[in-house]
Amino acid sequence: QRIPMPAPFLPILCSLLEHPDDGVKKSTLSALTRGEFTADARLTGLLELLVRSPDQQMRKASILCYCLLPTADRERLAFAALTDRHPDVVDAALGVLEECVEDLPPRLFKWLNESSAPPRQQQQVLCYLSRQGVPRQPFEDFAGRRLNDAAQMAQALHVLEDNAARSDAGWTLMKIVLS
Repeated sequence: QRIPMPAPFLPILCSLLEHPDDGVKKSTLSALTRGEFTADARLTGLLELLVRSPDQQMRKASILCYCLLPTADRERLAFAALTDRHPDVVDAALGVLEECVEDLPPRLFKWLNESSAPPRQQQQVLCYLSRQGVPRQPFEDFAGRRLNDAAQMAQALHVLEDNAARSDAGWTLMKIVLS
């Protein structure tokens, strides 16, 4: 249950999010998740900054506060967090999206198709979708697109190998990327 917070509390909590000690920031983020109010631009900016922390607990705690953000910011930041390298952070972002996005599976498939997220994060999103009772067709469509991408990369690698006599740095880099 959320607790209504008087308007003067938000600037105080924002100041605590700027504190140099990470423990203070994490405690403040925890308090924010219990509050009932809509974030202002300052809080949105601070959450955007804190979600870039090297500390995965800080990133996760920041994402859990996205429920306070206006809808557009909440969705934008939660979708961006799906690319995080830590699975708990991605799970937190999926939880936020689950609460705020109607008809989430099609939006996640759209994100997967447009995203350049690492395969591990894509797999985590696909596993989430598989637990949501999504029909097989979107999975098959996604797999088909990925197979086409892989075939194009294999073809490009084959063309590079046909020109194996080249040894400039660009050729070598391209071969490494495609391998």
